[in-house]
Amino acid sequence: MKSETLKTHSDEGFRRATGVKRGTFAKMAEILAAARAEKRKPKLSPEEMLFATLEYLREYRTYAHIAVSYGIDESNMYCAIRWVEDVLAKSGVFSLPRKKGPAERRHGLRGNPRGCDGNAY
Repeated sequence: MKSETLKTHSDEGFRRATGVKRGTFAKMAEILAAARAEKRKPKLSPEEMLFATLEYLREYRTYAHIAVSYGIDESNMYCAIRWVEDVLAKSGVFSLPRKKGPAERRHGLRGNPRGCDGNAY
């Protein structure tokens, strides 16, 4: 799903493809744009990272498949999706469903994966 393609869909088509209304998507994108670190320019825009996150949450696609769709490495896609989830959750405006890994289920922990820090995006 590329942002250019989805922007041409009707409002109903957009909601069916992403799971959120255009207004909700715009508000999410605004929060992400404000939170994006300007230290380096990531390959994906905040909107593209949001589309990828919605694909992950809605379609249960793997990081590898989504990464191929956007032309980036799987580990970078993981970091981008995690960043989007964290920023939206910390904003207090949105709460996203989250899959818990084994360590989270046992201890309630959410550690930093290899090379993925909160300021990466």
